[in-house]
Amino acid sequence: MKIRQRILPGIGPIYDAFVTSLPFLSAIQFLTILALFYENIKDYLVPIFPWITFTMFIATAASILVGIMILVYKFLLPSVWTFRGKQLYGFESELLNEIRALRKEVQEMKKEDKE
Repeated sequence: MKIRQRILPGIGPIYDAFVTSLPFLSAIQFLTILALFYENIKDYLVPIFPWITFTMFIATAASILVGIMILVYKFLLPSVWTFRGKQLYGFESELLNEIRALRKEVQEMKKEDKE
């Protein structure tokens, strides 16, 4: 089943700017949540692991985040870009039309050279 898609003028740039800015907002939220989480569990965590400081807690969380980023880069991004590439060919974009026209010109030039 093919789901029909529509192009809405102006929505793409707004959405792209919003999505591009989200990681910065998420980083601030992530650090705030980590600080609150550490403060809430500190009384339970320090008696068991007295060497865990706030800096150590943040470093551990950052290490986990780097591991997740590596997994996303290695496995998720190739799939996302493959999907986006297929989406590009589903619509008649100006760039795609220009590439097709140039390809046709090159083929015609090759034919003329052979003759």
